[in-house]
Amino acid sequence: MQKDIDILRKSLRHISDRVVTSEKLLIDSQILLEKIHSTIKQENKSLPIYQKFIHILSRESPYIYTNEARFPVTEKYIPWQVSFDLYDPTVISLPKQHDCFQDSERLFVEPDLDIEPSVTPMTDITTPLTDYKWNQVVESQLLDGKNIIIDRTTWIATSEDKISSVYRLDKQLSIPLNPMGRTGVRGRGALIRWGPNKSIMAVITRWKKHHDQFTVIDGQRILETLVFEDKYTSGWKLPEAKILGVESPYGVICRNFHEFALKDSDFEHSFSFEEGDMIEYFESFARASISTFEPTGFKSHMVYRGYIDDLRNTDNAWVEAEIWNFHYDSNIPFPNLRQDGVAIWKDVTNSSRGFLIQTSILREIARIHQAFFE
Repeated sequence: MQKDIDILRKSLRHISDRVVTSEKLLIDSQILLEKIHSTIKQENKSLPIYQKFIHILSRESPYIYTNEARFPVTEKYIPWQVSFDLYDPTVISLPKQHDCFQDSERLFVEPDLDIEPSVTPMTDITTPLTDYKWNQVVESQLLDGKNIIIDRTTWIATSEDKISSVYRLDKQLSIPLNPMGRTGVRGRGALIRWGPNKSIMAVITRWKKHHDQFTVIDGQRILETLVFEDKYTSGWKLPEAKILGVESPYGVICRNFHEFALKDSDFEHSFSFEEGDMIEYFESFARASISTFEPTGFKSHMVYRGYIDDLRNTDNAWVEAEIWNFHYDSNIPFPNLRQDGVAIWKDVTNSSRGFLIQTSILREIARIHQAFFE
C-alpha cells in the first residue's frame, strides 16, 4: 500500500513539474508574440511616437550584466493597475564598483535602499530615505563644496500634449514605480539613480554616398548616423550625456563627442552652457570648411523627450532621454574623426542592427528628412 502511495506521489510530482514547464513555455511564447506585435506597432506610421514605447527591452531576460532572469511579465500584466498576485521579481542593484559604471559616474551611484532603509549614503552625502525628494528638483552640496542639482522629476508625458506626469511610489517602500509598468526586476539595477535617469542623446546624420553619388533606394536617399562602440555590450551607442547635476548636460554631450569622436579631451564649458551653445558647437563642424557667408547645410531638431525602453530599466529605476538630431547635408564635417574603428557611420534603416536605441526614433528621423527606412 505504502509503495503504491509513493509511486502516486512521484507521478504527481512529475505531472506538477511538467505543468510548471508548460506554463513557462506558454508565457515565453506569449512574450515572443508580443515582441513581434510591438515591431508591427512601431512600424505603424499613423501612431504618435509616444505611443510606440512598449516594454520590450525592459523585459529582456536575463537582466543585462547579470545571469539573473527577469520574472516573466506578459503585456497584460505590465500596468500596475492590473492585479498580479504571483508577481515576485528578483531584486538587482549593481554596486558602484561594477564595470557598467564609468569612473566619473561612481561617485553618483545611489545605494541599495533595502540594505539600510533608515539612513543611506547618497554619493558623498548621508541622506535618510525619507529625504529623497521624489518628483522634485533639489539642490545640495557634495563634500568638496560643489553644488549638485538632483532632478527626480519625469519627462514622461501622459498624452501628446506633452504635459509631464508624476510617477507613483511603492506603497510599502516609498520608492518610485516605473510609470510604464512592471519589468520583472526590482531595485536600481544597472542605473545610477532610483527613479528617472535622464540624459541628452545626439543622433548625428549625413547622406550616404558611394563614389560621390548619393545612395538611393526606391527613389529615396539613405541616412547614415555616427555611432561609437560599446565595449560592454558589443553594440553601438550614440553620443550621450547623463544628467548628474554637477555640470551642464548640453556641455557634457559636446565634451563626450569631442573625446569619443575626435580623441580630444581639450573641451571646456561652463554650467551655463545652454541648448543654443550645443547647437552652435555641432554647427561649427559644417562651418569649418566653407565661407562664413555660405549656407552650412546643417539642421538641428529635438526629436523626442521622454521614456526610453532600455535593457537596464527596472520597476524602480528607468531611462529617460532628450534626443536631438544634428544633420549635415555635406560629407565634409569631422575631418579629424578617429580611424580606429571605435567611431563609425552606420545606415539608418529598418534592417540596421546593433543600435542601443528604439527603432521608432530612427524611423522618426528618417521621416523628418524624407529618407529611405523600410
